[in-house]
Amino acid sequence: MHLNHALKSSLNSREQSNTLRCLKNIAKISANLLEIYGQEYINFASNDYLGLSNSSLLKEASIKYINRYGVGATASRLMSSNLEVYSNLESKIARFKGSEAALILNSGFAGNFSAIEALGRISTVLMDKLSHKSIILGASLNNFKRFKHNDIDDLQIKLASLRPGKNVNKFPVVVTESVFSMDGDLCDINSIIEIANHNDAAIYIDEAHATGVFGHNGSGLMHVNKDNQIVFGTFSKAFGSFGAYVACSSLVKQYLVNYCSSLIYATSLPPSVLGSIEAGLDLIPQLNNDRSRLMAMSNYLRQELKAIGFDTGKSSSQIIPIIFKSNEIVKKISNYLNDNFIFAPVILPPTVNNPRIRFSLTSCHKESQLDYLLLVLKRYLKNNRKIDE
Repeated sequence: MHLNHALKSSLNSREQSNTLRCLKNIAKISANLLEIYGQEYINFASNDYLGLSNSSLLKEASIKYINRYGVGATASRLMSSNLEVYSNLESKIARFKGSEAALILNSGFAGNFSAIEALGRISTVLMDKLSHKSIILGASLNNFKRFKHNDIDDLQIKLASLRPGKNVNKFPVVVTESVFSMDGDLCDINSIIEIANHNDAAIYIDEAHATGVFGHNGSGLMHVNKDNQIVFGTFSKAFGSFGAYVACSSLVKQYLVNYCSSLIYATSLPPSVLGSIEAGLDLIPQLNNDRSRLMAMSNYLRQELKAIGFDTGKSSSQIIPIIFKSNEIVKKISNYLNDNFIFAPVILPPTVNNPRIRFSLTSCHKESQLDYLLLVLKRYLKNNRKIDE
C-alpha cells in the first residue's frame, strides 16, 4: 500500500499540473507519415531527418549482417561480441568526423550519460544550462557547474573560476550541444573552442541533431582537430538506425573503453544495426540535395509561423518549436492539430521550461504538408485569438 500510495500521489501531481505523459500505439511510421488506429497522420514528431529508416540500402545491409552474424550480439564488446566489423566502422566514423579515433556505443541516452560520467571522474564538467537530460544525469554523479544557455560571456566567467590555483584540482570540460533538441538553436562552436583553448579546457560537443544534417557532407558542425576535443553523436536520427558514437583521440577512446559503463556492462548492438550504420556512413555524404531541401523547408515553415504570430524562439535548424506560457493552451492546439490529422505532440515541463509543440522536419516532408499545417494553425487562430495565456 505504501508503494501504491506514493505512485498515485506522484501521478496525481502530474495530472493536476497537466504534465501527465501517456503512450500512444502507432501502427505504421515513416519520416513524414504515421498511422494510428487505421488513420493516417502527417508526422511532425520524427527525428528521421533524411528518411533513411526505410532506406532499401540500409535494409539490405541489415539483412546481410543478420545472415552473416545472426540476430543478437549475446554479450558486451569486452566479453565476446567485439565483431571485427567494429574496427572498420570506427575508422569510417573517424574519417567522417576528422578525428584520430572513434568508439561506437549502444544508445544515445546511455552513451551520453556514461561518457560524461566517465569524464567527470577526472574533470569538472561545465555544461550549458539547457543540455539534454542524458548529459545532466551523467554530470550530476561528479563535480559539475552550469553556464547560461548559449551565453559565451557567462561561460568565460565560469571557466575563469575553474583555473588552477583557485582550489581547483581537476581540469574543466565544456559540454554543450551543437543543435539543441528542444529549441532548435545552434551553439557558437567557434567561440566555445576559442574560450576553451584559452582556459586549457576540454570540449565535449553533442552532435546528435547535427550529424547527417549539417556540415560538409553531413558530417556535423564540429570536427575533432585537437586532442582536447570530443564529439558525441547518434545513428538514431538522420542515420535512421540506432546507436551512438564518440569521435575523439586514441587516448580518450582507450579511457572510455576502461571507464564508460554503457560499453562495459551492456550487450553490444545487434549485427543488423551495425549493417545499417555501415550503409548510412556510405550514403549520408551523398545526400547534399536532401540536406539543402530540408533547410529550405525549415526556413520556410519558421518564417510563416512567425508571420502568423507564433513564437519559434531562436530556432535555426530543422527543429522548430512554437512556445507558449500555458500548458492548457498548448494542449488545446495539439489536440486541434490531431483532430486535423497532424501528429505533433506537446512537450511540457519539466522536460522544458516553457510548454511547446515541437515540429521536427525531414527531407521527406512535402511542401503541401507544410502548407496544410499552416492552414490548420491559421484556422485555429481565427477561432481562438488568445495564444499567449
